[in-house]
Amino acid sequence: MSFSINSTNKLMSDRGINDNGRVQKYIDREAIRLMSPYTPKETTALITSATRLTKIGSGLIRQGGASAPYGRRWYYEKANFKGAPMRGNYWFKRTMQNGGAKIILQGAKKEAGL
Repeated sequence: MSFSINSTNKLMSDRGINDNGRVQKYIDREAIRLMSPYTPKETTALITSATRLTKIGSGLIRQGGASAPYGRRWYYEKANFKGAPMRGNYWFKRTMQNGGAKIILQGAKKEAGL
């Protein structure tokens, strides 16, 4: 009896957990979607910048840029935001603490076929 074992890269690719794979793309999209209601919103510039500036699948979400240069300051500094207390600083961290991490993990497992 003989058997063969696929390479690690092949196994990861088959599950979609390789670099820029379908699981990472899911995680990036879902994180952006879930943090949207927590993101400060004077206009929609900061919220839409996440989709516009992020290379989906990279594992790095970018926000702000030229359309919302205040993004970094708003993330760390406490301020009066419209829609507070849900909208406010540390929006990514609060999204993950308020069930976002669990939702993303469950979806990622499903996306990977686990």
